Parts: sequence; C-alpha cells; structure tokens
Amino acid sequence: AEQSAAALGWDDATRCYERCLAVIEQARDPLGQDAAMLWSELARCRKAAGEFVEAGVALDRALALYDEQAQPLLSARALMGFLAGGSMPGELQALRPRMDRLIEALGDEDSPELCSLLAQRSGADYSPTGAGAARAARAVEMAARLQLSGAAYPAGIRIRPAAVLERQGEFHAAAALFEAAQRDFVAAGIFSTVPLNRGGVNLAFAGEIDAVAVTLSELVRYTRQYRRRSGEWRATAQLAQVAWRRGRRAEYLELIAEVPTGVSFYTGLITASVALAEGAPAEALRPRRSGCCPAWIIPMHAARSRSYTLFAAVSCARKASGHPRSGRSLRRWMPAACGI
Repeated sequence: AEQSAAALGWDDATRCYERCLAVIEQARDPLGQDAAMLWSELARCRKAAGEFVEAGVALDRALALYDEQAQPLLSARALMGFLAGGSMPGELQALRPRMDRLIEALGDEDSPELCSLLAQRSGADYSPTGAGAARAARAVEMAARLQLSGAAYPAGIRIRPAAVLERQGEFHAAAALFEAAQRDFVAAGIFSTVPLNRGGVNLAFAGEIDAVAVTLSELVRYTRQYRRRSGEWRATAQLAQVAWRRGRRAEYLELIAEVPTGVSFYTGLITASVALAEGAPAEALRPRRSGCCPAWIIPMHAARSRSYTLFAAVSCARKASGHPRSGRSLRRWMPAACGI
C-alpha cells in the first residue's frame, strides 16, 4: 500500500489498505493505533482517487479510533494529512469544530501538528484583528521555535498574505502572491491546489479571463501530474466554464464531458448555469442522481432576471454544501464567476 501511494497509484493503494483492514476485521483484532493509521491512509488515498464520500467515511473511522484511545496528537496528524493538498470549503467548515477541540486538547506544548492546525484554522478569518489573525500569529511563532522549513512549514501561513489581499479586494495583487506561493510550494516539494485555484479566482474577480484560462490549464496539468482526480475534475469543470464564457462552446462541451456527473455541487452548478443561460427549461435541469446541484436551481427558475436566478442558485448550492456565504459576498463573487 505504501509503495503504491508513493508511486501515486491511488487505486492500488486503496485496494491494499482495504485488504489490510479486512485482515484485521476477520481476525477480530482491533490493533488500536495501527488500525486508525490504516483508516487515515485509506482516507487520504480515496480522496486522491476522487472517492469523496468513501474518503470521509474512512477519515471518520480513523478519528473515532484515535478519540477512543485519547490520542489528540495522532488525530491531528491524520486530519492534517487528509487536508493536505487542498480541500473544498464545505469540507473545511464541517471539520472546524473538530479542529477547535484538537487545538484545545493539544494545549500549549509546541508541535508540528498543533502548528499546522492553527494555520489551517486561521483560514476561517482573514481580518487583520480577528481570531484568525491571532491563530496565524501563534502558528508563525510556533513554526519559528520548532524551526520548521520546507514541506514541514504550514501551507496556511504561506498563503495567508495573499488571502488577506483577496479579502480586501486587491485581486491583481492577490493573484500575484498566489502565483509566488505556488512557486514556493513546488520548490519545497509541497503538493497543493490552493495557490493555483485561488489565483485563478482572483484573476476572475479582476476580469482577466484569458489569464484565468492559462492558470486553470496549469492546474489541470499539475493535478494530472500527481494523479489527484478530485482536483483534476474540479479544475477541468472550471476550465470548461471559462471556455463557455469565452464563446467556445465546443471546447466547453469537450471539457465538461471529461468530468463524471455528480462529482461535486460546483460541477453541477456550472452545467446548470450554462443551461439556464442558454434558455433550457427548468425540467431539463433535473438531476438523474441525488445530491447534484441543479435540483436546487429549479425552484428559482421562475425568476426573470438571469442574475437573480444564478445568484439564488449559488446561494442554495453553497448552503447545501455546508458553506453558506453572506449576500454581500455572493453579490461580489457572482458577476466574475458567471459573467453577469
């Protein structure tokens, strides 16, 4: 399993970890921390392979075992390993209460795990004086005391300056910092989709549609290089949306066909928003699979205003994903995202 994962063979690694866990189950020997480690590694491999629901189930099993053994340090290590490389906002929001409990359980003793937790948790608040700033400052000080560098230095600290600029509406400057962060990540051997993803978002906010296409193309190449299907599918769907906005419908259809249906609410949102803009009837958007985003758009289709319809669609979809956003934030995001 470890050899397959090291070679980015996520499917083979998943099968091997499942066989290990089956042996434990048949032997009726829980193995304690070893079993928890197997579940956490299985979660990481399933996520990389694009098996989102199964990955979450495996992570829950791992964390539950660590909770039974009162091992907050190992629990934090498993959680940070799962989140490494990038995660969906709804996924992060659902895990914030657990992060808070782990931060409290780990106390004041310095550790790379606590430092990473603080950096990750600080991402919920990018205001200069809020709780996020306090957590980030504590993480920076702890990283210095621990002499963390390279891949061991928390990614959340590296991208925070760019994220703060994004919050302030300095989209060109934020995109430039995210681009620099990506170079730093590559040099340090850190895999993360965050800098390219967020850099593309800021370029979209700034109206640089051609630059967005370049960034997303690089993100697709990058995720394919590391065989991260989840990131590849998401980036491909975003690139398809950009192609449609640039008037390249054939390219849009070709790209969106590469993404499995029902992968995420965001993919469903893209296909539904394009269909709405092209005049499709509401019934045409009804999903064939449960949990797909277009179902949330149908009740809003009666609105005459395209901007209101898409605004409502995004609002419903993001709330369904566990990541509600304020109306003001959505109103700022929608024009760039949907070309209104």
